[in-house]
Amino acid sequence: MQPFVGCCHLLIMNQKLKLAFLFVGLTAITQAFSQSITATIYDAETKEPLPFCTVGIEGKSTGTVANAEGKFILGSESLSSGDILVINHIGYEIYKKPAPETNSEIYLQQVSISLNEISIYSKDLTAKDIIEKIEENFEANHPTVNEKQRIFLHEFERAKMPGKDRITINESDFEGLDPEVIQELIDKLPNQFVEYKDALVELYFHDKESKLIPIDAISLEEQSMMDLASEMEEQFKDFGENIKESVKNEDQYFKFQTGILSFKADIDTTNEDQPDSVQFQNKSDFWKSSIKGYQRRFAHVNSDYWEFITKPGKYRYTKGEVTIINDELVYQIDFKPKSGGLFEGTIYCSTSTYGVLQVDYHFASGKSDENFQLLGIGHSIENIGARVIYEHTKDGYMLKYINAHEQESASIERSLTFKRKEKRFMWDKTLNRLNMDLEMNFNISSQVELLVMDRTELSSEDFNAIQQPEKFTVRKEISNSPDIWKNQTVLAPSTELSKYQRAENSK
Repeated sequence: MQPFVGCCHLLIMNQKLKLAFLFVGLTAITQAFSQSITATIYDAETKEPLPFCTVGIEGKSTGTVANAEGKFILGSESLSSGDILVINHIGYEIYKKPAPETNSEIYLQQVSISLNEISIYSKDLTAKDIIEKIEENFEANHPTVNEKQRIFLHEFERAKMPGKDRITINESDFEGLDPEVIQELIDKLPNQFVEYKDALVELYFHDKESKLIPIDAISLEEQSMMDLASEMEEQFKDFGENIKESVKNEDQYFKFQTGILSFKADIDTTNEDQPDSVQFQNKSDFWKSSIKGYQRRFAHVNSDYWEFITKPGKYRYTKGEVTIINDELVYQIDFKPKSGGLFEGTIYCSTSTYGVLQVDYHFASGKSDENFQLLGIGHSIENIGARVIYEHTKDGYMLKYINAHEQESASIERSLTFKRKEKRFMWDKTLNRLNMDLEMNFNISSQVELLVMDRTELSSEDFNAIQQPEKFTVRKEISNSPDIWKNQTVLAPSTELSKYQRAENSK
């Protein structure tokens, strides 16, 4: 009996060892996807970073786009066992490799296209012929479909205001508004303001309707501005309460006046969602309108920005060599403005369908728009540009990525009066008055990145079941830490934005 017992023990031990090894193997597989994949993509020959490569998983719609420095992030929630990483870039061979084997540095080889392929697709079409076919087939090639899009949105704006004493308080008899205190706080304002917001949302489209469900959102705050905002809130607390009481009085109202122009001030005191040190509330409709607006403005043929397609008489076109994107042969069309055009850039479209796979455009040298100076107010758009990438799916060429920028300048040199008025029978009486002089110049730079990370079909039943919240919470952060998005797939920030943090007043 003893040998038999010993054999049983050995069999049991072997089974335990097998289970242990199996557990270790499964753990290793799980751990391979417990962290995000972060890597940088390079040209194999030049060793230079390759910007804006599309990065995805074979057989799935999920994915991302590398930033201007070739860096990308794929969150662990986007990955599973057996996934094959697929990377595409114009004019390069497709990169395919198991996700667990991804290195921090990835090198792509330039593709070579045979002369036969070039001669077959060059045909007799001129560059202008191709532009006409792009517009003619745009709606069919780039349809609006019923789907759920998982979107990452990045907004960054910097407003520089050179000079001092930009706002001068002349007088104030409002309770809680001491002119000297106001001027002291104004003098603490920095020479530039920065707004940095990122949001991860799901946007649902069905027919002509849309709904938004927030997942997460952050706002990177400068500590100095947070401190200054707290100081202003404390200083103007009595003034704020005074305004609230006045608004409740139906016989009183507020008015702005500058020169001969005047208008009533619509002051809303019903919103009790005041921001605190760690979070604040945004309206879901605002973010939904912003995202849809970016998609229409920068990535659709009906946009005014796409005049290089819709107004060919304003442009000169050059047909470049046939190249390749994701195994699809594409025409390269370069364009420059004549006297009436604004933009220059490049369009890449399919040689067979004329669907757009990528377009790059920006103001040509010396071009600007909306230049005016009237009644002490000036405005000029110095540059508008975008890189737009589409992915070829079963439904057509669907928007994948927008990287857009705008540069504008504005100025104001006027006197402004803020009044509290009381209604009277003959003429209304001024109860309080605040007079100030404004001499301000703004140089505003803004950047928007919009990534459609995933898209899935959507039925009318699923759409109707979605309940969009009125508001959602935005987290306040003071630095762009590596774990800020908790292993979710997001756009990799540039080096400048990764280091973004200003703990002290820049003035």
